[in-house]
Amino acid sequence: MLGFGAAGIGAGTTAAAAQAYYGNLVAGSIISKLTAAAMLAPTP
Repeated sequence: MLGFGAAGIGAGTTAAAAQAYYGNLVAGSIISKLTAAAMLAPTP
């Protein structure tokens, strides 16, 4: 999808591009929340 997964942000994905563009992400940002949610979600 966007690049958020159980191992974190995947290389070469939309999420990685957003992280590279915005730089150091602070706790509580939308990208950090999406990363945390993806890492906590059960893996099929």
